[in-house]
Amino acid sequence: MLFRGKMAKKAKITIIGAGNVGATIGFSVMHKGIAGEILLIDVAKDKAEGEAMDLAHCADFCPPVKVRSGDYGDAEGSDFVVVAGGAARKPGQTRLELADVNVRIMRDIMAQIVPRAPDAVYVIVSNPVDVLTYAWIRLSGLPRNRVVGSGTMLDCSRLKNAVASDLSVDPRDVNVWVLGEHGDSSFAVWDSATVGGRDLREMYLEKGVPFDGEALMDAVRGGGADVIRRKGSTFYAVAMSVATLIEKMVEDAGAYVSVSSILNLEGVGDVCVSLPCSVGSDGVRDTSVPALDPGEAVSLSESAGAVRKVLDSLNLT
Repeated sequence: MLFRGKMAKKAKITIIGAGNVGATIGFSVMHKGIAGEILLIDVAKDKAEGEAMDLAHCADFCPPVKVRSGDYGDAEGSDFVVVAGGAARKPGQTRLELADVNVRIMRDIMAQIVPRAPDAVYVIVSNPVDVLTYAWIRLSGLPRNRVVGSGTMLDCSRLKNAVASDLSVDPRDVNVWVLGEHGDSSFAVWDSATVGGRDLREMYLEKGVPFDGEALMDAVRGGGADVIRRKGSTFYAVAMSVATLIEKMVEDAGAYVSVSSILNLEGVGDVCVSLPCSVGSDGVRDTSVPALDPGEAVSLSESAGAVRKVLDSLNLT
């Protein structure tokens, strides 16, 4: 593949949707230094052009990259296509309530982008991300490995931040997976969770801090809504998580990240939810199911079932 081992060249990254999320993904990708070209596409052409100009004005402070706005025809040769368009979540609205309107929007985007960038890896960011990732796989005709949902990468970061705040440690030293739906039915895998290589719950006990896993996960699940209530939208953290995901695919080292991909789960059927996935320049290479206790196994099934219920209410033919 193009990026095997040391990068042969920097990637062409097309971002569909130049709102707060899409533009900030462009900004984050610039600072990663992984893109040779960033293309912004939006139905609001002036907005896309303005964001591209603003990003291009960072030229003196970032690794070299060509930034521009354009149309779908300009996306030819893209290595990665980030789908960040669609209706935004409103205060009090769940991600799953967005499903019907955003599936309709995605159909139109698919028809225009896939013929122009048939070999790209598609990163789905728009919400509800698990539903839309599944819709892209089923409706686009793309190989399933080349459609990746941003999934619970952001949820993992939110949980690490909450644990780090409790224990006064560096969030990067916290290792814990958040799995399932990127939403209200996500859950944490606590038995394998560590801080600096040590059992996470033992660290809480040693520091005399009460451990309440459900309270921590409530904070994670409600984190996005809390931000939306205060400032209207979320974009910094999701943009950095998506830029990091693309970086890991460009590096092509097979890193494991918690992203949404299609699975076939007993009792649920095929559905997209997040599990640890090995990713590379060709998208998702392998999915790992970590050791789950009986309660966590039920949580995974219930989370997948919640997404499946929404999928069954949609016309995906």
